[in-house]
Amino acid sequence: MLTNHKKTTLYYRKGDGLSKQSLHRVVLGKKKNSNPLIIGIDQGSSHTRATLFTARGKVICESVAPLRTDRPRPGWVEHDPNALLESVLTVIRNLLKKSAGEKIAAIGIANQRSTLVCWDRKTGAPQCPAISWQDQRTASSLSQWDDPAIKEKTGLPLTCYYSATKLNWILNQFGRKKDVIAGTVNTFLIWHLTKGKSHLTDPTNAQRMLLYNIIQKEYDPDLLRHFKIPRNILPEVCCNQADFGEAVIDGIRIPITASIGDQQGSAIGLGGFDAGFANINYGTGGFLLINVGEKQISLPGLLSSIACSDKNKTTYLIEGTVNAVGSLFAWFQQIGLLKSVSKIDSAYRRSRDPAFFLPALTGLGAPYWRSDAKGVLCGLTDQTGPEDIIRGAVEGVSHLMNQIYQAVPDSIRDSIKKIVATGGGAKINSLMQFQADLFGKTISIAADPESTVRGAAFLAGKAAGLTDETRFRVPSIRKTVMPQIGLKERARLIEAWQASLRRFPNPDVRGY
Repeated sequence: MLTNHKKTTLYYRKGDGLSKQSLHRVVLGKKKNSNPLIIGIDQGSSHTRATLFTARGKVICESVAPLRTDRPRPGWVEHDPNALLESVLTVIRNLLKKSAGEKIAAIGIANQRSTLVCWDRKTGAPQCPAISWQDQRTASSLSQWDDPAIKEKTGLPLTCYYSATKLNWILNQFGRKKDVIAGTVNTFLIWHLTKGKSHLTDPTNAQRMLLYNIIQKEYDPDLLRHFKIPRNILPEVCCNQADFGEAVIDGIRIPITASIGDQQGSAIGLGGFDAGFANINYGTGGFLLINVGEKQISLPGLLSSIACSDKNKTTYLIEGTVNAVGSLFAWFQQIGLLKSVSKIDSAYRRSRDPAFFLPALTGLGAPYWRSDAKGVLCGLTDQTGPEDIIRGAVEGVSHLMNQIYQAVPDSIRDSIKKIVATGGGAKINSLMQFQADLFGKTISIAADPESTVRGAAFLAGKAAGLTDETRFRVPSIRKTVMPQIGLKERARLIEAWQASLRRFPNPDVRGY
């Protein structure tokens, strides 16, 4: 615990919690620097962000490093693992330079879930590129793995977005070498930051490998056999708040005390600790998460996920995914349809006859789970302009998110106390207004859209005994968006969307 002695020492034991009988300790500095600092890391699909916080959640400074995405073949999406690691080291080093000699007490890591890395346990060298959660190379082989027990045990449907089929593919393509180990991005980072001492993960990331039984809270032997994955290449699973080892950066040692998936981290960063909190996060993809408390709930078409865990309890959420949001608008810029995301609202206002746009650039997520689905653009005339296509895309994203929301039973929807939107898409006013109109609910927009990094830092600080829910500041609300249409108009918009879907060539989508 913290004291007022000349030197302030933080003790924590291997595992989680605080103890003077610990195996590790970190000196936080002299009394004049007794306010401990925490680093939160958000490693995402397009960049890595790190922010330095006080124990009360005040931002000291931040750093962002870009990450390149490679698409070597149609449907293949990859990252260079070395570049991924370097982006993390870069932002940490930048924070250390900006911290003016203050000691850092803990690191929390949040990361893009389901992106898979394999590397050599002796050298740390990657065996192949990091295969992104967006990657579809195993889509054509999914049928051979179909088994209803997968959803029952993992809370997730069988899709190529999760890691099991990708890991099987890697092992078959590159050989099942004895020194190869695997993990999602957090595990790869923890292993390298601790110089190979920690091969660990957490439940929110382990679940995304499609091998982790969220009821038994361990890797499932039947699923390991089903996907032909040897257990010994996988990381051990700790609570989200635990001892993940000491990061060593340029001789400086900092305990890693939290690891969590980026979407769960976002909800935590907004203060979504309890049942009845909902978060819409518009990043590369779009995600709706609803905290349902300590009881796991399984719903058709949606995901049942672990929200967060410590040594005392595990909380759960239900979740749905829209596969393309930020990536959709980035593609618009790439093909010259849009100059920048800041121009979306003005284009939306100019549109008089929006096109129908099903934004399935990388397949469809919840509630369809069709990795083979393709994007659809229709309803064009000789008067259609770029603004009509852009508006169609904004409304298409909103409709897909609304279909996730409508797949949630009334009893759970009625229990939602607050919906908070975050991510880059939360800055698009037209998207937020149309989303509120379809939901028929007020949506609050966080003043700080980068809540994921804040959630990682909060968990790290809490695990280290430095902060708690009452002391750590959560982002204020920038504005609230209220529905501007009534029930009749809402029903008309949804019926028009459904009518357009019925023209879509995939029967499973038509019939949902």
